Amino acid sequence: MFTQTLKQRVLGSDLVDLLTGPHGVDRYTEVVDPAWTRAEGRATVVDVRRDTPRSVTLVLAPNQAFTDTGRTFRAGQYVNLAVEIDGRRHTRCYSPANAEGTEHLELTIGQHDGGVVSTYLYERARRGMVVGLTGVGGDFVLPSPRPRRILFVSGGSGITPVMVMLRTLINERHVGEVAFVHYARTRAEANYRDELAAMPGVRVLHGYTRSAGGDLDGRFGADHLAAAMPEPDAVFVCGPTDLVDAVRELCRAELARSEEHT
Repeated sequence: MFTQTLKQRVLGSDLVDLLTGPHGVDRYTEVVDPAWTRAEGRATVVDVRRDTPRSVTLVLAPNQAFTDTGRTFRAGQYVNLAVEIDGRRHTRCYSPANAEGTEHLELTIGQHDGGVVSTYLYERARRGMVVGLTGVGGDFVLPSPRPRRILFVSGGSGITPVMVMLRTLINERHVGEVAFVHYARTRAEANYRDELAAMPGVRVLHGYTRSAGGDLDGRFGADHLAAAMPEPDAVFVCGPTDLVDAVRELCRAELARSEEHT
């Protein structure tokens, strides 16, 4: 089996380029391994989890073409994932949930009614599957230096950029106060519940919009803010438009950083 270093040497060889012209080496190596290319960013799915009834978590191993772009992934940013469905290439933006600096990317994708890509991945994603992977973008990121008192609020799939921020802060041994309010339709649809419950130094509150049993009743309001962290130094909110608007109305505009997720 080729090591990653040996693969890269072969792909970068001028002799190989000459011998494989005019099509280029990628035309041949991708027959052996679809992720083994130097011109196109791709990733191999190395793990798949379906932890809730409406989501799928993919763990991706990016190829050298993606990692060599030189663009450093920051907590909260997104990548572009591409899949081919019935002969057509579809691309969607997803926020990884893994901490900064980790080798693999973790994408937790909520299945949306009528969503072509989310439904395809929920139903058919498997280990060994190869997907397109390009770009790192977005300015919904943790600032440096880190604020001391941080409040995170998310709804639905908006949890993924918050998870990478939380995991990154824990890896950095952040000494400030951190609170997190997450809204899901039901307890069963709340991603990362077990990990969040065990997360050191983070006050976690759950709200369920279509069932009882959460830590908070109803939708985000002044009482939820008071229960989580009344006077934060910074607020990060990611979720549906109505949630983002509610948080921004109750928190000072200069404190709130927001991103909308459907």
